[in-house]
Amino acid sequence: MKELKKYYKEIKGNLIFSLPTKWIFMHEFKTKIKNFLIEHPTSSIDDIKNHFGSPKEITRTYSNEDVQKLKKKTKRCIIISSILIFLFIVSSCIIIYLYDIIANFSGEVVVTIR
Repeated sequence: MKELKKYYKEIKGNLIFSLPTKWIFMHEFKTKIKNFLIEHPTSSIDDIKNHFGSPKEITRTYSNEDVQKLKKKTKRCIIISSILIFLFIVSSCIIIYLYDIIANFSGEVVVTIR
């Protein structure tokens, strides 16, 4: 549906959130529309606009409380993503280090006595 993509684009253009917050908002909004279309499969773009509102109405009626919830959710996603990236890097370094030790191990153990 070209009209639906245009509708999404207009909504995204009217949002004044940071980029990660926009992504989360749009993901949640698209999920709501998908659920609406599942319940009403013969709906047109006009039906969607009547149910959810125009792009300006959607961004205008989004309350400060909703924005704060979105920002909190965004912050949580960024923290979890950062932790996962950090753990991936650390585990990769450990694997490379262990691989290097195993690759250079000749099978001989040398014991020196002083």
